[in-house]
Amino acid sequence: MGNATEAQYQHLEVETFEDVEIKNGRNYDCVLVFDIGSAEKDWKAPTDGSQIQYEYLKLLDPADLERRKELFPQHGADFSASRAKEKDFYKNERKLVIKALTKLHVKVKHISAMGKEFEQEKNLKFYYIGIGERTARKFAHKIEYELELDPQAAISYLQLMDEPLAKATVSDEEDSKSCLEVHWKNIFIKYDQDVAPEIYKPHDVLDEGDEKEGFEDSLFRIRDRLALINEMVCQDVELGGCGIYVPMLAQKDHCIVDFYPLHTLEQLEDILSKLFSWKALTYNVLSLPLEEIRTYFGEYIGIYFAYLQFMTVYFVPITVIGLVIQGMQWGEGTILVSGIEYFALFVVAWSVCFPILWQRKEFHWAQKWGTLRFDFKERPRPEFMGEYRRSNVTGAMEEYFPHAIRNTRRLITFSVVATFLIALFGSVVAVILLRVYVSETNIDYGTYYISVANALVIMFFNNIYGIFAEKLNEWENYKTETEYENNLIIKIFIFRFINSYATLYYIAFFRRWEPDEVLACTAEECMEDLAAQLGTIFITQLTVSNAVELGSLAVARAVKGAVVTYFTDDEKDSVYNQYSSEIYERTFDDYCEILVSFGYATLFVISFPLAPFAAFVGLIVEARIDGYKLCKLTRRPFPRQADDVGTWQLAMEVMGWAVLVTNLCIICFSAENLDFSFLGLSDSYFEETLTALIIFAVLFILVSVLNFCVASKPHVIDVHMQRQDHLEKAVKDIGASIDRYLDSLGAEELGDWKQWNEQKVAYFLREICYKNPEEYRTLESAIRHSKFNGRYFDEADEHTLEKKLGITDHLHKRFVLNARRVLEEQEQRAKREESFFTVGDDDTARGISSSVGGDDRDRAAFNFSNDNLIQMAEFFEEDLTGQSKRKLWKKVDKDMSSLIEKNEMENFLYFSIVVFIKAKYQNVRLPKKTDKKFMNRVIMPLERWLLHYKVSAHGLTFDEFDRFFPSWLREFYREHKQAEFGGTSKYQTIRVEEGLYSADSGASSDTSAHLQAKIERNKQKMGGKLGALLGNAGGGLFGSGAADSNKSKSSRSASSPAPPTEATIRADMAAGLPVTTVTESELTTISNRNEWTAESLEWEQKLGDVAHKIEKTDVATRRRIWDKFDKKKTEKLDCDKSLSRLIYSLIALYIKTKNRDAKPPKFHALLPLLNSICDDIKIMIGGNNFITQQQFEQHIAQYLQKIAAQRQQSVVAHSPSITDMMKAQKRRRTHK
Repeated sequence: MGNATEAQYQHLEVETFEDVEIKNGRNYDCVLVFDIGSAEKDWKAPTDGSQIQYEYLKLLDPADLERRKELFPQHGADFSASRAKEKDFYKNERKLVIKALTKLHVKVKHISAMGKEFEQEKNLKFYYIGIGERTARKFAHKIEYELELDPQAAISYLQLMDEPLAKATVSDEEDSKSCLEVHWKNIFIKYDQDVAPEIYKPHDVLDEGDEKEGFEDSLFRIRDRLALINEMVCQDVELGGCGIYVPMLAQKDHCIVDFYPLHTLEQLEDILSKLFSWKALTYNVLSLPLEEIRTYFGEYIGIYFAYLQFMTVYFVPITVIGLVIQGMQWGEGTILVSGIEYFALFVVAWSVCFPILWQRKEFHWAQKWGTLRFDFKERPRPEFMGEYRRSNVTGAMEEYFPHAIRNTRRLITFSVVATFLIALFGSVVAVILLRVYVSETNIDYGTYYISVANALVIMFFNNIYGIFAEKLNEWENYKTETEYENNLIIKIFIFRFINSYATLYYIAFFRRWEPDEVLACTAEECMEDLAAQLGTIFITQLTVSNAVELGSLAVARAVKGAVVTYFTDDEKDSVYNQYSSEIYERTFDDYCEILVSFGYATLFVISFPLAPFAAFVGLIVEARIDGYKLCKLTRRPFPRQADDVGTWQLAMEVMGWAVLVTNLCIICFSAENLDFSFLGLSDSYFEETLTALIIFAVLFILVSVLNFCVASKPHVIDVHMQRQDHLEKAVKDIGASIDRYLDSLGAEELGDWKQWNEQKVAYFLREICYKNPEEYRTLESAIRHSKFNGRYFDEADEHTLEKKLGITDHLHKRFVLNARRVLEEQEQRAKREESFFTVGDDDTARGISSSVGGDDRDRAAFNFSNDNLIQMAEFFEEDLTGQSKRKLWKKVDKDMSSLIEKNEMENFLYFSIVVFIKAKYQNVRLPKKTDKKFMNRVIMPLERWLLHYKVSAHGLTFDEFDRFFPSWLREFYREHKQAEFGGTSKYQTIRVEEGLYSADSGASSDTSAHLQAKIERNKQKMGGKLGALLGNAGGGLFGSGAADSNKSKSSRSASSPAPPTEATIRADMAAGLPVTTVTESELTTISNRNEWTAESLEWEQKLGDVAHKIEKTDVATRRRIWDKFDKKKTEKLDCDKSLSRLIYSLIALYIKTKNRDAKPPKFHALLPLLNSICDDIKIMIGGNNFITQQQFEQHIAQYLQKIAAQRQQSVVAHSPSITDMMKAQKRRRTHK
C-alpha cells in the first residue's frame, strides 16, 4: 500500500547512517509526473459524469469547479461542437491538482532542470513534492503518527510534569530501583503536538525552509516524510488526504502519470558498500545491514531481509552435515548409504523447529523497530473500495465493504484455482508421457532434458497463475495490506507447492509401483532419478529465476531510454532514470522463491544431501541480488510497516510438517534398503507403519512443547507493551491538559503576555512544563526572587534562565523556551481568529461584509456551495480553537440557554460558514442572509437535515457541536453527492427535489401557501389544542415524552430519527414527506399541570439550577448517592419505583448546599414533578424501565439540563402563567 501509517514506529540506531552526509540538503522528497496531452487529440467527456468527479476536487473552491464545468463538458451528452483538446483539459486538471495539494500545505515545484525540450519530447511534466517540518508535525498529530521517545529527554520532561514512572526512574529511593532508564528504550507513542517536541528522538534538519523557520531539529527522517507525503497525497479526502491515488487515476485516463519517492543517493551508497564490500563478501557474509535497510526502505522490507539472514545462518548445520553425507554417497556409489536415515530425522527436527525459533526472533525485531502494535494501527489500502459508515464498534467513521459480497467473490476465485490445478495435473501427466518416450527412444541425457523442461513448465505455471491470483485477490477487495497479502499467500502457496513438487512426489512414492516396466524402478533407481530430477530443477530455477529477475529490470529501464544507473550528479538524469525504473511493489515473489528453495533443500534430502548446500549458497546470492535490485534497478518504494512475515509463517509451518511426513514415508516405505525397524515384529510392513506413527507422535509432542515455551510472546514483551501504552496515555493526558489551559486563555490576556507579572509567568510555566510540585516550588521561588515577569520571559535565553532562575539542566532550559514558543504561537493564532468575529450584531443581515474592510464592489462574491463542506469540516476539526468555538457559540446563543435551539439554527449555520470563509479566503465578499439563492441552496437543506436527523427537539449542545459537527458536515456532503449523481441516500431530506429550494419568489409563496393549508387541515384533524400548537409561530410543544430527546446525536440514523420539531414538520410538509403527528396522550403534561402542587411548579423552574449544581459534583459523590438506593448492588434502578426518590435526593442535596439549615419540600409535594421527570428520563434512555449506574453517574446532569431547557422554552410558552397556577393552588388549599 505504501501509505504513511505503515512507516510508523521507527527506531533509528545511533550508528545508522551516522557518518553519511547528505551534501545539498533535501527540500523535496517525491516527484509527481503529469502527461502533457495531445494538441490534436480531442478530449471526450465520459458518458458517466461521475467518472471525472475526482476525490481531490472536494478540496477546491467552487469558483474553480464552476470554471472547470464551463471550459470542459462534464458528461458525454454535454459535448458540443466546439471540441476541447486533450492538452487543454490536462493543463487545467494539472493546475487543479497542484492547487488541491497546496490546500494541504504540500510544497509543489516544477523541475526546471528537466528542460522544456525534454518534457515536450517525452510529453511529460515533472514536479517536486515535499512538506515542511510544521506541516509534517501537524499532519502527524492528525493521523496519530508514532515516533520514538528520546529516553533522556522524555524522562526529564515527564518528571517535571509529575508522571509517576519518570519520577521513579530518577528517584534514589529503595523501592524505585526496578525502574531503570533502559526501560525507556524502543518506546514508540503517538505524536502529540501539545507536549514538548524535545521528548521525541531528534534528527537532522535537511530542508532549508525549516532552517529559516528556526527549527533546530527535525522529528522526522527522510523515510518518515516519505510516509507522511504518501498519506497526504493518496489517502481519501474523508480521512484527511488529497485523494490522488495514482494507479486508480491512471485507469481513468487522467493527466497524472506517476508518483514516486526519490532515492537518497548518499544513503544508498552506504547500504551497497555494506552489501558488496570485501568484508561483506568474506568473513561477514552471513550478516546483512538490517538497520540501514529497515531505516531506508521500511520495516516491510527490513523484516524480509531479517528473515533471509536468519534462514541463511540456520542452514549452516544441515549444510555441513549434508556435504559429509554427499561425500559418503559418492564414495560408496549408492544413494541409500548406512546412517542416512538419521540425517533425515535431523533434517525433520530442524525443519519443524525453524518457524518456532524465527517467531521468537520476530518479537525481538518488533520490539526494537516499534511494530508491536502494528496490527491495531494499520490504515486502509488506497485501493480498498467501500462505503463510509459509522463503525458498530467505536462509532467512528470507517470505510466498509460487506463480507457477504467478499465471500461470494472468494467462491469464484477458488473455482478458478481448481481449474488451474486441473491444468497442472495435466502438465504432470505430460511430463510422465515424455519420460516414457525418452526411455523408449534411449535419448542420451534424456533424464536431464526432461528435468530442465519440467523446471521451465513449473516456472511458466507459477508466473501465469500468479497474475490471475493477484487480479482475483484485488477483486476480493481487502481493507488492509496485511489482509490482502495473507489471502494472496494462501492462494499462491497451495498452487506453487503442488506445482513445484508434484513430479518429485511421483518419483519418490508412485513410480516404483508403475505396471509399465519402462516406468517402474527399484528403490535405489528411483532415488537416483529423484536426485537427478531434484538437482536439475533446483539449480535451473535458482539460475534462471535470478537471471530473469535482474535482466527484466535492466531491459525495462533501457526500453524507456534511461541509462543503467541513477547515481549521477545531473538532476535531470537522476530524476528521469528513477522514473524509468520498475516499481518494487512487494516482497511476495522473493518470499515465494526462498520458501520453494527451502522445500527443495529438505523434502527429499535423502536423495540429494547436497541440496541444503545449494540452498545455503542460493540464500547468500539472493540477499545480494535483492539488495542490488532495490538499490540500483528499481524505484525507491514508499516505506511500509510490518510486524512479522504474515501468513508466510503459517506456510513455513506447513512446509515443516510436510518435510516431516515426506521424509518419514521415504525412510519407512520407499527406501526399503534402510533398516529402520526396532520393534521386532513379524509383519515388516506393519512394523514400518507403526514406527513412522511413533516417530511422528514423539516429534509432534516435542514440537508442541517447544512451540508453547519458545514461540509464545515473551513476558518482557508484554511488560514493554504495557509500559508503552502507559506512557502514551500519560503524554496524551498531558497534551489534553495543556490544550485545555491554552483554550482558556482569552485573546486579550494572550495579547498582553509580555506585561504579565511574576505570578502569571509562574502559573503559565506550571501548566506547560512544571506540574511537579517540588520542582514548581523551586521555580516559583526563583521567579519571585528575580522578578522574572513577562518582559524578562520574552527576552530570555538559556544563559538568562541559568542566571536568573538557576536552571542548569540543558533540557529544562529547552522546555521553558519551548513554552514561550507555544505562547507566541497561541497569541498569533488568537489574533488571527479574533478577526473572524469582528462583526456587529447588525451585520448578520448584511452578510458581515462591513467587517472585512474595503468596498464590497471591489471584491468578488464568494460562492459557497456544498463542495466547501469538506474544507469547512477540516477547519472546525483542526484549525479552530476551543476558545473560538465558544465565541461562535455565544454569538448565536443570545438567551444563554446553553443550547442552539431550532429557531437559532439558521443563524448558527450562517455564522459558521462566515467564520470559515473569513479564515480561509481573503478579499472576497461574504454571502448575505438576504441572498435567497444562498440560503435556499446551502443553509436550508443543511438546517433541515440537521434538525431532522442529528439535533434533538431541545437543541444542539456545545459538546455535541465540538465533537460531532465536522463529521456531520462530511456525512451531509457525502449523501448529497451520492444523490446528485443518481445514487440513493438513506436520508429522505437529501432526496428532495431541487425545485423545493428554488429562490423564485413565486415558488416560495406557493410553498408557504401549501404549508399553511397542511397546518389548517392538521388542526381540524387533531383538535384545537394540537392545532394551536402546530399553528403557533413561536414554536410547537410536542410533549415531554414525544421522542428520545437526549439520545447521543452521533448515533442517529434514518431508522431512528430525532423527534419532529415544528421546523422539521413544516419542511416535511413542503417536501411532501409524511408528517409525524402528536397524540393527545403526549399532551398530558400540559393538561395535568393545573393539578400540580405549588411546590412542583416552583421547583420545575429551579430544575436548571439543580442540574447545574449536580454537574459540578464529582463521580464519587454521585456514586455515594446511588449506593443509598442500590442496596443490592445490581447497578440499575427501576424508573417507576426508585428513580423518583433518587431525583428527590438530588433536589435535597441542592437545598443543603445552599443552606445547611433549610428543609426540602415533602416528597409527596414534589411527586407530580418527579414523576414527569422520570417519564422524560425513561424516553432519553431508549424507553428502558431501568436506569443503569453508569447512565446516572455520567449523564444525569445532562438529562436534567435538557428537561429544564425544554420546560422553559415549551411549557412556559403554551401553559398558563406559573404564578397564576401557584396562586390557584393556594386558593384551592385555602378553600379546602
